[in-house]
Amino acid sequence: MAGVYYRPPDQGEPIDEAFLLQLQEASHLQALILLGDFNHPDIHWKSGTASCKQSRRLLECIEDNFLIQVTESPTRGDALLGLLLTNAEELIGEVKIDGLLQKHKGEMHRQWKWGYASWEEYRDAAQMCRDGIKKDKAQLELNLEGL
Repeated sequence: MAGVYYRPPDQGEPIDEAFLLQLQEASHLQALILLGDFNHPDIHWKSGTASCKQSRRLLECIEDNFLIQVTESPTRGDALLGLLLTNAEELIGEVKIDGLLQKHKGEMHRQWKWGYASWEEYRDAAQMCRDGIKKDKAQLELNLEGL
């Protein structure tokens, strides 16, 4: 199973808990690959620690369900927010962090918040980013089918 996830930075604990339950169920499948913007900037991946309760819960869920976080390079500034979780590491090849679409979306969001860009321009940038993720997900699913 391949999936894409986006967690808004201000997402509440009840929604996080619902997601963690779904992640737990999905992790029992034969093969799971989940990628996306998890927005947990306080997680220190090398030590497996976090300052926020919601981030600690994600770490616990990953560990309890024998998932592996594959991404090693920062995905936004110095933070590793874009994750690739799997229970089948042998299916993962080289992980390349591009980020051009995400940088464009982030810049458009700042411009919109400051009044330099319209809502429509920001919406279009976000849609372009989502389309890129959907394309990558479709390619990943094709790669999985070929195994």
